[in-house]
Amino acid sequence: DADLPVTLDDLAIGEGDRAGWDRLCDQLEFNTLRADVWQAMKQARGDSADADDDAGISLTVTTPDSIRGGLPAWVEAQGQATIGVSVVGDDRPGMGDATLVALARGNEAVVIDLAAGEDAVRQLGDVVQNKAGQLAYSNFKGAWHALHGAGIDAAQPAIDVSLGAYLLAPAARSYEVSDLARTYLGRVEPVHEGGDTLFGNEEAPAAWRAQAIADLAPVITERVANV
Repeated sequence: DADLPVTLDDLAIGEGDRAGWDRLCDQLEFNTLRADVWQAMKQARGDSADADDDAGISLTVTTPDSIRGGLPAWVEAQGQATIGVSVVGDDRPGMGDATLVALARGNEAVVIDLAAGEDAVRQLGDVVQNKAGQLAYSNFKGAWHALHGAGIDAAQPAIDVSLGAYLLAPAARSYEVSDLARTYLGRVEPVHEGGDTLFGNEEAPAAWRAQAIADLAPVITERVANV
């Protein structure tokens, strides 16, 4: 037998160093492994699932026509908090066309179907122009092209989280919202089920991305400021 400089107590699974693990994953670009290992450690300890470490906090999804005062009233109710914006559609320059837009903050999301009529387009246009200073996007350039094709000109937002993530890790393999959420929030995008959603299989992922973008905004902002 060989003597080892450890005891059985030393081999017990402890709380773990989340900050240290994140730094190592940043250096090695372990995006998928980051959240998977942390979840496995929690399960091995018998911890209950933490919403913020899994799919994100629960979301209540609604539409502007179910809100008194519509989308502008919902945005006003958020105060000065950062609101995440997710745009669905074609984002190619000169060929852009947004079909669906989700805005989220905290556990609330509003999904706007741009085919619903001129009022929906007008309300969204008012928000992305006049409240741009509290909006966060991912790939704002692509979102701008998509919105522009739908007749909406979006003003410069508070932050583009994908651009901020590029500044933090220029050699990263992906800047998709799902990858950024996994990397910086330890959050895994759930499997979105279609069928009983407002707009088939587009509403749920758009709302999830908008929520993730809103939560990523302060994290990315702080890290960029500390570079």
